[in-house]
Amino acid sequence: MDLFGEENYYIKLIGFFIGIIILGIVCYIDDVKGIPGFVKLVTQIVAAIIVVACGIKIEDISLPFTDGKIVIGEVLSYILTVCWIIGITNAINLIDGLDGLSSGVTLISCLSLLIVFALNGSPLIAIILITALAGAIVGFLPFNFSPAKTFIGDTGSNFMGFSLAIISILGVAKTYTALVLIAPIIILGMPIFDTLFAIFRRIIKGKRRVTNFKIDNKAFNKAEEGPIILFNLPW
Repeated sequence: MDLFGEENYYIKLIGFFIGIIILGIVCYIDDVKGIPGFVKLVTQIVAAIIVVACGIKIEDISLPFTDGKIVIGEVLSYILTVCWIIGITNAINLIDGLDGLSSGVTLISCLSLLIVFALNGSPLIAIILITALAGAIVGFLPFNFSPAKTFIGDTGSNFMGFSLAIISILGVAKTYTALVLIAPIIILGMPIFDTLFAIFRRIIKGKRRVTNFKIDNKAFNKAEEGPIILFNLPW
């Protein structure tokens, strides 16, 4: 693995780490004090743009089991990569509602991608990063299973989704590229569909609130710290 070769992996890693730092700081503030959702979205977009500017992008898609390849234009490449990173990041964040769920699904995605990377001759840097992410989750999961002793929060869920999206791009090489790109989507398909369906169902019923946040007034009267916010998962 040559970090300073023609692929310039050291620049890509710098962009990756800068994006994680920016996203981590904002999500930490959100976990501690709470910030508007659009601020987090803007932060995700900025972090994704930094990553793309450092050379991590989807340039073409090789069709599995064939020699065919779909070539993507430069502008479309930037847009597709940014959307991919934001989409996977929020997919992991959306399912972070039950103890061990988001981290467990991410671990399954990591192991799936690791197998694909090993089979398709992906760069060593991608194999190292996906293995490191899987190892970190394995060490964390025992403390996150119900009843959880440690909670992952927005910081952890955004970190996992962001990392998973970028490593999957870094692992694109030679063949089976399309399989690499759709593997996380296949694994995350059910919780993503479940969440989107719940939102769509509430819109159809004419409910103003798409999310399920509510304030327990009885708990508010008893609590000295202030209102207790309850979150009901759509599923």
